Amino acid sequence: MTRSLVGNGIVNRVVPIIFLVLSLFMASGCASRQSGLEEEGSYLHVRAEEARAVGVEAYTKGNYSSALQSFDSALKIDRAVDDRAKEVVDLINIARVSIAIGDMEAAEAYLDDAVNVSLEANLIESLGSAYATLAKVEYLTGRHDSALAHIEESIEADRGHGIQSGAALNLMGAILAEGGRFTEAKSVLARALKLNKVNKDGLELANSYRSLGLLHNLMKSHDKAIEQYRHAYDLDTRAGNSAKIAVDLSSMAALHHKLGRLNKAAYLLERSYIVNLNGGRTIDALGNLTFLIETYSKLGKTDKVHYFARIKSSLLKSYENGMEGQ
Repeated sequence: MTRSLVGNGIVNRVVPIIFLVLSLFMASGCASRQSGLEEEGSYLHVRAEEARAVGVEAYTKGNYSSALQSFDSALKIDRAVDDRAKEVVDLINIARVSIAIGDMEAAEAYLDDAVNVSLEANLIESLGSAYATLAKVEYLTGRHDSALAHIEESIEADRGHGIQSGAALNLMGAILAEGGRFTEAKSVLARALKLNKVNKDGLELANSYRSLGLLHNLMKSHDKAIEQYRHAYDLDTRAGNSAKIAVDLSSMAALHHKLGRLNKAAYLLERSYIVNLNGGRTIDALGNLTFLIETYSKLGKTDKVHYFARIKSSLLKSYENGMEGQ
């Protein structure tokens, strides 16, 4: 029996959070392990692969409920044929979508299963991804010591198979930065940046720049931080990644606000609000509006405060009515 795919609640982001957004990927290169009469390429295996593909497509479009349903379907099929390698892939994918919707408790439970299955079935190649995703959950919930331990385990597991992960290095750099270990973080992120450039991995290269933005912000080098987020923004706009574009805009806005450049902050917040609204991320759009109202209030622009307060009230009412109808 699989766990519920419904989130445990939504965090209302009043101030834009500067955080690392890691990519969801389907580890199709994992070794396959079957039992019973099912063989690779059988009807059930094809159905599972199709469900995973639908899940990945839904995730990239921000349709998390559809992604969860598809990955859950793949998981049920893979468990039915005892394909433990693909089961681990499904568990990690579901955990990553759970992270995206803020359900960290569910994500951690799925990852515990992924680690246990990997160890029991000797799927050492899967451990790197499982540990890295678990480290992300721990990082986002403020457990930096265990996050660092698990990302180090992930990197070590990958190293044993001749793999270097730019995503893992990005996360490790962010964890070190949050822990105040700035010199180490800078070194790790320099490696991540170089690796992602060599691999021409635009997705993780943008994440490298976001991690560097976080590092420079924590070091109080705010203009340098803005520069790094701008690099990430340029890559994300080229890729058309709506959710990450909104994060980049919000992050730059927060830094300009910190530096007293309130007009610039307001402009970027409006852009982030529009991107989030049109991307269907109502909670994030409401967070943008809250910060935008605060910014215009500091600027003394009461007409703008009233205008965006009305928009926020209307959007919140619409969102609550939609929730009640579910």
